[in-house]
Amino acid sequence: EIVPLHTGNDRVAAFARQYKGETVICLFNFPDTGWAGEAIPVARRASFILENLGVDPESTYEIQEIFDNAEGAKVRHRKKLYTGEELTLLGYWVDMGPVATRVFKLRKVAEAVDRDTLLTESFKRYHRYGKSVRVEHSYVAKEFLKTLQDDEPASQAAFRETFAALIGLLKTRKMGLEIGKVA
Repeated sequence: EIVPLHTGNDRVAAFARQYKGETVICLFNFPDTGWAGEAIPVARRASFILENLGVDPESTYEIQEIFDNAEGAKVRHRKKLYTGEELTLLGYWVDMGPVATRVFKLRKVAEAVDRDTLLTESFKRYHRYGKSVRVEHSYVAKEFLKTLQDDEPASQAAFRETFAALIGLLKTRKMGLEIGKVA
């Protein structure tokens, strides 16, 4: 079964389907048409939520790009971690080159996920989400909110620990984030 995905851009088509037991997401960036009917290639950003794919909001998922038409098949491309809640309520963003085709593999992560990695990945995307929903649904915000539930010393210590861990990760991974991006 092919599941269409709404990208918010009528020149970017996307769908998901099961292939060899895995969920595959395909995106196509079509060129604009000029006045004389000529094709005008334009780079675009597409975003979409992964609904109707059986994504569990309580689980963790990895998305790995496996093909793009500029580079071909990607065997060892980096995997990105998301919570199911982020994918179903906040969405997935893809930058598309002019006249691009990109294919991603979505996989539920069965084993335990490193909290620091998920914290960092969520923080890197935080600025992309709308201000009204990112605090409620992004993993990094939810982790901080958990520590602020009450005024107990244990909660304050948990906040300091989470904050220090995130700052340490940002420094060691040289993410180049500006405060304006996450404010």
